[in-house]
Formats: sequence, structure tokens, C-alpha cells
Amino acid sequence: MLDLKAKRIALLEQQIEEDPTDPFPRYALAMELMERGAGEALVHLRYLLENRPDYLPSYYQAALLFAELEDFENASKTFQAGIALAQ
Repeated sequence: MLDLKAKRIALLEQQIEEDPTDPFPRYALAMELMERGAGEALVHLRYLLENRPDYLPSYYQAALLFAELEDFENASKTFQAGIALAQ
């Protein structure tokens, strides 16, 4: 039997497949994947930054992950872009 986290991940993946234009399931999946490491989560957050630049929550989390990976240039750019969008 799958654990609860695996069930949530599977459900979010299914929701993304059913409606790839909805940003929330992809964002939620990135949050679930953060425990596995920044790389997997960042794939989904980068997708949102590129394909749904209007989805504000992705900026903060992506910037934090860039900083965690010591990619301070992208962290700074992403924070600044998120602040500009929020204003």
C-alpha cells in the first residue's frame, strides 16, 4: 500500500495530466517533492516561471531553492521578479 505522501504525489501528477494549464497542482507537486531534493521540485517551479509567469507563489519557492543550490544570481533575479509581480 502506498503511503500518504506517495498517494498525494500520484494524485497531483494525475491532475497535471488532466489539466496541464492549471498551475496549482504543479506547484503543490513541487512542494511535495522538496523533501526529495531541490532538483525535482525546481523542475516544476521552473516550468511555472516559464509557462505561467503570472503564478506568484512559484517565485518565492523557486528563489529559495536557487539559494539552497547556491545559485545566488538566479535566486536574486527570481526574488526581484516575484516582488515586481506582487506590486
